[in-house]
Amino acid sequence: MNETISTPIRKKLVILGCGFAGLQLSKHLDKTEEYEIYLIDKHNYNEFSPLFYQVASCGLDSGSICFPIRREFKYSTHFHFCFEEMKSIDTEKQLVQVGNFQIPYDKLVIATGVVSRYFGNDAIRDYSFDLKSVPDALLLRDQILLSIEKANECTDIEVRKKLLTFVICGGGPAGAEIAGALGEFKKFIIPKQYKRLDSRDMRIIVIEGSGKIIHSMSEHASTKSAQFLQELGVELILGAHIQNYDGKTVTTDKGDSIDTQTLIWTAGVEGVVFPGLDKTDYGPGNRLLVDEYNRLKNHPEIFAIGDCCLMITDEKPRGDPQLAQVAMQQAVNLACNLKQPDVSKWKKFSYYDKGSMAIIGRNRAVVDLKHHHFAGRTAWWLWLFIHLIMLIGVRNKVVTFINWVWNYFSYDGNLQLIIKPSDRDKKPMPGE
Repeated sequence: MNETISTPIRKKLVILGCGFAGLQLSKHLDKTEEYEIYLIDKHNYNEFSPLFYQVASCGLDSGSICFPIRREFKYSTHFHFCFEEMKSIDTEKQLVQVGNFQIPYDKLVIATGVVSRYFGNDAIRDYSFDLKSVPDALLLRDQILLSIEKANECTDIEVRKKLLTFVICGGGPAGAEIAGALGEFKKFIIPKQYKRLDSRDMRIIVIEGSGKIIHSMSEHASTKSAQFLQELGVELILGAHIQNYDGKTVTTDKGDSIDTQTLIWTAGVEGVVFPGLDKTDYGPGNRLLVDEYNRLKNHPEIFAIGDCCLMITDEKPRGDPQLAQVAMQQAVNLACNLKQPDVSKWKKFSYYDKGSMAIIGRNRAVVDLKHHHFAGRTAWWLWLFIHLIMLIGVRNKVVTFINWVWNYFSYDGNLQLIIKPSDRDKKPMPGE
């Protein structure tokens, strides 16, 4: 028997997802009296995705990049958080099925982000590791540390080399950042803490199909990123695509065959397909097609913002880039429009590009601004500053800053923790 949550007087605004877009929209609307807001997410915290790679590489604790959603809205009187995973959308009755109950909506905003795309290769999906959430980052951290620990005790040279080979598919910002972090692990931590290992046996390999590292940025940024990675001992295989991975060997369309137990997948993303929406609502990569007001073309009461949407215009036939800045700007623009009852006065969304950046390692970063491109120490400090102020919560900012300062001077990963599941973890969760 489905229970129905209903709230009189105010219009019901349901937001799916609390990433950059969903959080920003909620914060801009939670003071308005027009809407009763229901925010739905399968996690009870907001994740700061640009720093997932630092959790995976032992640079930061997961708690430093997460913030409890309920705490962020503890003073809001008409905000409701649902710690559930959305199951389906009924566009005719305007209901969202969440868990064992339904939430009616007057306006629905989809801000669920994206998931990894494996291009139909189930084997790669089953055996590889991705970086799309904090649990993913923690799982990858355990895999990296366990592989190195096993290699440290292994007497078989070939098995040891296989354990110490880490392959990254995708040379975009995420791939370059995790590769750089592993390169620093190889250069600074292996020689100091793993006395039985020769750091030269550790291989970090980036396979990128486009032919250059971080191809979404300028030529200057791409060239410098490749140089920084090579300085850290990272091998680059460019212009190649991974064809298969069986948990033991990576093969590419160039004929490369690499033995490894760790494949990190950062090569592609796609949107989530929601039961209840039509196929015509989706474009390439399962991204929801929206107009310039972020409305679904077939459902004007449903909006999509962030990475999961695709706004095609004459100027941008491929839409806007899937970046945090785009998501936050769309959220702010949509919030302003939803506060305006006269739809004819709504403002079309136009992305203002403030620049892009990526970090490769200590004192190694690249920054693209509108008229300037620079790399190195200055870019690194700018990257740290921008990401520090974007974190939610004073505690997170302070703890992250202290960790960065400590790691900068000590060259020592202080969060090398392998947390194995206990017997308690095998017991059913409440409600199961």
